[in-house]
Amino acid sequence: MADTEQKVDALTQEQVKRDIGQLESNLGVRMTKYIRNYNRYMNNGSVKDQIDNIDTNPPQGYWWNTAYPDTGPIPMLNVLRSMVDTVCSKLAQMKVRPFFNPVNGNWRTRKICRGALQFFDLWFDNQHLFKKAILSRRDSLVFEVGTVWLNDDEGTAERIMPWDFLFDRAEFHYGQLTRVAVRRRTYPVGYLANADWLTAKWKAEIKRNRIQKVKLVYYYDLLGGKKSYWINDEFVAEKPIDFTCSPVVWTFYSDPIKGAFSVSLVDDQYTSQTLVDTIAERLELAVELTPANFTLLPEGSNLKRSMWSNETGAVYEYMPQPFVNAVPQVITPAPISPEYLEILKYVIESMYSLEGVSQLSATSVKPTGITSGVALETLQNVESERFEVLQDEHQNFLMRITETAIEVFPKNADILPKTVGRAVIKWKEVKEQRGLYSIQFAPVSALSKDPQTKMQQVEKLLSMKIIPPDEAPEYLEFPDTEKLMSNLTAVEDVLEHIVERAIEDGEFEYDLVVPGTMLEQWVLRELYRLDAADEDEDIVANCRQFLGVVQKNNAAMAQTQAPPPQPPAPAQPPMQPPQVQGPTGPLPMEGAPIAPGGPPAPGAPAMNEQAQPVG
Repeated sequence: MADTEQKVDALTQEQVKRDIGQLESNLGVRMTKYIRNYNRYMNNGSVKDQIDNIDTNPPQGYWWNTAYPDTGPIPMLNVLRSMVDTVCSKLAQMKVRPFFNPVNGNWRTRKICRGALQFFDLWFDNQHLFKKAILSRRDSLVFEVGTVWLNDDEGTAERIMPWDFLFDRAEFHYGQLTRVAVRRRTYPVGYLANADWLTAKWKAEIKRNRIQKVKLVYYYDLLGGKKSYWINDEFVAEKPIDFTCSPVVWTFYSDPIKGAFSVSLVDDQYTSQTLVDTIAERLELAVELTPANFTLLPEGSNLKRSMWSNETGAVYEYMPQPFVNAVPQVITPAPISPEYLEILKYVIESMYSLEGVSQLSATSVKPTGITSGVALETLQNVESERFEVLQDEHQNFLMRITETAIEVFPKNADILPKTVGRAVIKWKEVKEQRGLYSIQFAPVSALSKDPQTKMQQVEKLLSMKIIPPDEAPEYLEFPDTEKLMSNLTAVEDVLEHIVERAIEDGEFEYDLVVPGTMLEQWVLRELYRLDAADEDEDIVANCRQFLGVVQKNNAAMAQTQAPPPQPPAPAQPPMQPPQVQGPTGPLPMEGAPIAPGGPPAPGAPAMNEQAQPVG
């Protein structure tokens, strides 16, 4: 928000301090569920580890949970974690990046879109945004919400935990947050050594002890246009901000019906998981406490007790019936009724079915009864449809991160560092022309990640003439083709730079070693595009004038390279009439008689003369 649009006064330091405490207190009602779900996902609920302190020491017996002191560990059939990880693995396959489309813009808009596209292509990779987005998605599946913070000081995207995002629940319910805070507890204060907002007091404190941990809070007063910094509940500094949207982007597993509370996948299946735990505990006790076998010995068998052993079973004496020839009996009892196993299998299958997770995805094993490839493909399609809403939400999550980054990054900062052949574009220009372009998301690549499979797919695209042969190395994306691609695209890069410089700055001089025909076609194509978009007259005039310069240079170059003219051919002697050999020398040949009405043949009598007989 610009300074001229600011309509309310910023909160005072005392108001901000009280508000931070109130927001932390409101968050406390959600912490109980967060702790429960965290322990359920991490260790099947066997311990009660805290989540608000990263220095929590694990209690004794952290990895094992036993029913009784003399029994072994209870099997941890963590179906919830299996489902969460399976959903995350499916969403991780969807990698999309923003595409800036200048639908209503001019030449400058297209240039800004090109610069923004280059920035976000690099930024998504440098920030590992796909991984952070999936981790935030996992948070939403476990807790209910996942969050990514666009750090306007550093220009980075950071995943933060849900309990470190402070906001007002009433404002969230009505759709507009006016104040938010990002909290970092047990934060290494040495990380702040180069912060430009740090006071002399804390600089000295860091110099004295830079390994201490502090509580750090970034508080955003979005209506007041201020951002303040707090260390250990003490005000440190503040600075103005020019945006009104929340710098924290969130995504829910299921959007709240009211307020800011929702449910997660763990919440949905928590009671079913407890039933799985109960059955697993009973199975463990049955296996541990039921002997492998037991032997019944009749009294009077004359076996000494010192020879009995209960290592693999139990030995008992019994009194046989009178007058019956009693013999020892070995019995192997069943540990537990088979119905428990059927119930356990039914509960696990129901949990997967209710959340739309198939056994094929969760276990990488085809389900029982599925034998044909068509059935497997149909199964995958059904599962994809089940998660289509979640996939759309994940794509929207990445789009909101992109849009928020445009809003919160400093407007006077350069989008990309200035290099040779790259114009300087500032975030202010991207914000001002936001209504002239649209942001769409397209897959990074629809090709396989396996090199051999990708090569086969590219060969098929070449055979179908979908891509030209010179673009095949770009689609392969092999490391050893990077040098090849830089050579293949060098000419196009130079031509684009020459045309851009001529249109924007009116610089019409260029090195004549570039292909003149390609340059002329490039300028013509750009002129058609500018004219169709009703571009500014100065821009179009520069393009037309540069086209004339290129055509003139091409004509001069063609004249210079034209081959020298051939010397004139020698004069030919006049044509002689055809002759035949006579008895004393060559005789002229008589012409053939001509048709009536035509000229007389040479040597023939005239039409008005009477032919004389030869004497």
